[in-house]
Amino acid sequence: MSKIAVLDPTSEGSGESLPLPPRLDSVKGKSIGVRVHWTRFDIFAQRVEEVLREKYGAAKTLHIEGRGISVQPKRVAEWNQWMAGSDAAIVGLAA
Repeated sequence: MSKIAVLDPTSEGSGESLPLPPRLDSVKGKSIGVRVHWTRFDIFAQRVEEVLREKYGAAKTLHIEGRGISVQPKRVAEWNQWMAGSDAAIVGLAA
């Protein structure tokens, strides 16, 4: 009888714990990065971006799609640009 090897695709992570950055006093005049990676989440994110700009005075919102930095050089550059241009970010929500 043949055997099937089942591999665990998860990693243990680095074990490194980093402190959270300081909380923004306001988003007024700030650039807010918004990550979208769920089906139809773009509709919700678009509304959040509108509220951030219109009600809270965010200077701009930067939109990026995907789950995280890819090994593809083009995507790495795109993510690095998104991170560098964002004063704060919304990367996901839980229900």
